[in-house]
Amino acid sequence: QTQPTSRDVTGRGKQTPYNFITKAYNASRWWSRDATGKGLKVAVFDTGLNPRQNYLRDVVEAVDFTPERNTADVVGHSSFMTGVIASRRGLDDAAGAARRGVDCAGFAPDASLYVLRVFTSKQASATDWFLEAFNHALHRRVHLINLAVGGPDYRDTPFVDKVSQLAAAGITIVSGAGNSGPGWGSLMNPADDAAVIGVAGLD
Repeated sequence: QTQPTSRDVTGRGKQTPYNFITKAYNASRWWSRDATGKGLKVAVFDTGLNPRQNYLRDVVEAVDFTPERNTADVVGHSSFMTGVIASRRGLDDAAGAARRGVDCAGFAPDASLYVLRVFTSKQASATDWFLEAFNHALHRRVHLINLAVGGPDYRDTPFVDKVSQLAAAGITIVSGAGNSGPGWGSLMNPADDAAVIGVAGLD
């Protein structure tokens, strides 16, 4: 079955290709060199896992650290992030994706995903949930942690100290810089930590 190659995401009839993100950053260049994320263990701290997903081929586990005891993503944020990282929809292999210009491949389609749910269905979170999830990631010896979190409180000492411990253990930590820039002091924690890769966007 042929997959659609674009969709209207504006509501104005404008078609946006499914692969516009990876194409914008020339991901096919790296796929053609076998840089597909194979052997990379990525922990995604977010809203859970879509139980009906069929676009991720290597989800090692999904673990809930909230009181809801449910790994399902009812918010949608985690479903988007895991897709950007490691979607394999429509792929036979990453090299084939580079040749065919597949509709919806993630940047690292061969990465192994550890989906750690630290937000409830109401998008609430707590420091102790993160600390448990951080320890779990350490135990699983992941290589990279993607944090869909940011806040103004850099004085949350247990959280900040644990981030430092993870970085010292050799884990790469990537965190969103927040949605409130570009004013002075608008950079969120832990993206403002020197040991963390902060990610922001330009309008």
